[in-house]
Amino acid sequence: MASNSTRLKSKLRRGGTLIDILGTEADDIIDKVQVKIENSKIHKNLDVLDDREKEVVIGRFGLEHGGLSNA
Repeated sequence: MASNSTRLKSKLRRGGTLIDILGTEADDIIDKVQVKIENSKIHKNLDVLDDREKEVVIGRFGLEHGGLSNA
């Protein structure tokens, strides 16, 4: 996996601006926060499901691995 500085240099060489790059990093942070919020909502509501429904939701969102999938 490329380091942040390597990605930064690569984007700048391709004609990207620093504002474009900073915006991308901010978007990544927003996406991570959104996933955590969604994950929290799902965990809070699992108790209303029967065992089979819980199994489906946990498998669908990858909750057995501690997170949500992007699918």
